[in-house]
Amino acid sequence: MTSDAQLKKKRLSKLDPRAHISYLISYNSTNIYRIWILYKGIIISTRDVIFDKKTFFNGKRMDILKDLYAELDMLIKKI
Repeated sequence: MTSDAQLKKKRLSKLDPRAHISYLISYNSTNIYRIWILYKGIIISTRDVIFDKKTFFNGKRMDILKDLYAELDMLIKKI
């Protein structure tokens, strides 16, 4: 066994939070959404999505960066 397997590192990292600020593009099915992750430049298909119905895409990249920095500052304060 490898040292990572013995320490169960991969199993513990499965539960790490993985969230992205992204935008709904379309639906693949009744419960599968196509999501555009702007800062990574990719489109993914997923079914586990939480929507913020008050916020809409305005095309200004600076607003997204400001939100990301604010979120990062908030996470750092929690640590």
